[in-house]
Amino acid sequence: MRLFFLLLFLAITIHSFAQNGLNSGKPVIIEGSIIDKMTNEPLPYATIINKNTKKGTISNVNGYFKLKIENPLDRISISYIGYKPYVLKSVTAKNYIIHLEENVQKLNEFKITPSDDSYLFDIFYECKKNKSQEIRTGKAFYELKTTIDENLVEIVESFNNADVSGYDLKNIDLKTGRLGLQFYKNRTFISTESSRAIRSMENFKENEFFPTSPYQLSKKSLKKHYYIELDKAYKNEVKDSIYVLKLTPKDSVLRSFFNCTAWLSLTNKSIIKLNLVVKNAKKHPFLSLYSTDSLKKVNLNITKSFIKIEESSFFEHVDFNYEVAYKNREGEIYTIKTDAVLHIYDFDSTFELPLFSFSNKDIGDYRKINALPPNHFFWKNNDELKLYHKENVNYRFFNNPKTLTVKNSFSATQHIKKGFFEHPFIKWSRKRILFKENDTSKIDNKISTYLSDHYDLSVKLFLDVNNYTDSFDILTATILDPYQSFYYLPVTPQSNCFINLYFDIVEIERRNLLTDLKKINKEYASIKQLHTTYIKKINDIKNNYFKEVERGSNFENLKKWNSYVLNNLGIDNMALFMITEH
Repeated sequence: MRLFFLLLFLAITIHSFAQNGLNSGKPVIIEGSIIDKMTNEPLPYATIINKNTKKGTISNVNGYFKLKIENPLDRISISYIGYKPYVLKSVTAKNYIIHLEENVQKLNEFKITPSDDSYLFDIFYECKKNKSQEIRTGKAFYELKTTIDENLVEIVESFNNADVSGYDLKNIDLKTGRLGLQFYKNRTFISTESSRAIRSMENFKENEFFPTSPYQLSKKSLKKHYYIELDKAYKNEVKDSIYVLKLTPKDSVLRSFFNCTAWLSLTNKSIIKLNLVVKNAKKHPFLSLYSTDSLKKVNLNITKSFIKIEESSFFEHVDFNYEVAYKNREGEIYTIKTDAVLHIYDFDSTFELPLFSFSNKDIGDYRKINALPPNHFFWKNNDELKLYHKENVNYRFFNNPKTLTVKNSFSATQHIKKGFFEHPFIKWSRKRILFKENDTSKIDNKISTYLSDHYDLSVKLFLDVNNYTDSFDILTATILDPYQSFYYLPVTPQSNCFINLYFDIVEIERRNLLTDLKKINKEYASIKQLHTTYIKKINDIKNNYFKEVERGSNFENLKKWNSYVLNNLGIDNMALFMITEH
């Protein structure tokens, strides 16, 4: 009888696996929600790792996650700072609700004397001194979502390489990105610089655009401006002693100081996590889109967490959330809420970044994403960390016909005549480009007497290599950089012909590059070397072309280069701009 029940149980288990597709031969996606056991509140940005495949994800703002499972015996680890870790030792279903229990184990390292909190200031400040200057680089995912009066109006997603120095994020380099915008009552809100704001907010240096945080103060100033209390104390999963300290500004009316909650390791004298909150901030990095509009109130809620690598702590994650009361010229007030997250999920490898240089690292998120051609291959094949949403919110938003993508947010729409931004990066097409007429009276001729100093064209050869499992893709484009291209001389049909011919000439070289790429091996070093060779070739062609054509004033040489473009691309620029020999 016992044997019968054992066999029956085994049969049911195997049947369950087969029904769910949970077997070693067929990977499946599991999903679930991470919930606080006591409050039933979702835990945003919890870390979920498949210990067998070493791949993972994080939960979204609602605690929801998805994760690929290769085998039902895969071990799944779920962790959240301040909570006891949870491990699924095997996978028996596709859907999970996981309750995490807050870690509140009492410690006895210090005798707490309510009338004397100086030892807490000592602990807090000691962790500041123990900071690393080492630079680390890893793969990072960035997502930003904006709602106006609870209506989703903006999504930005990107994958990047991120440089960190100890507790601070120093730089992020774009691999690829995408964005979407929707109008709400014929209005929209655009978060063009949020990743720059995240990058500029250092933990130990004051910033003119943010309220002061405790770690930006000396110990003396810290005691002057803040109350401090011990909120919790516990041991984490590796038996480190953790203190959770709350710091409250003594003069909160000024709204110039963050309220701070700090998770500190007494064992390692290090910062684990910081939460910074301020209501109606006096200082903040946001501006209204139009001078006639204003921001009536800005609330900030920023959480940073740090990871221990070897013996040092490094920036790993930030939740950068803000809420704005936006007043327009008609006196209407909109509640605008933005949730942004940047998570470094792999310090052991980096992306091969596109071979394309931005002339200014402070160019905003929108313009950077606009500069790069859409990388459909990457978004289809990349199986690395993403923030998933139970209702497929992002997919529906990006594919909604009402959504403005990067393709049309920089161009004219039924709502906006010239697009949201002037001077977009321009990808080559058969459409001709026209430079605006300049007011030549305002040109400072003292800068140079040489005409060549009053114009330049920067057309760049973009190349991006993507390799996933057995799939390989090379993405190329010819792109005009508006930040390095200028024409401060009178605009004529000849000058427009000159500009467009050069754009076409670089496009011809891009096509030649594609032909040569088929002849070499697929190693990144070889591809990069060929790209470098073509950059040098294009610079040589540019110098020769500029010298010969003289901004279009040399008719014979203009005609020669026009024939070259006509033969290769079938575009007759001289005919289009109606240039004939006088």
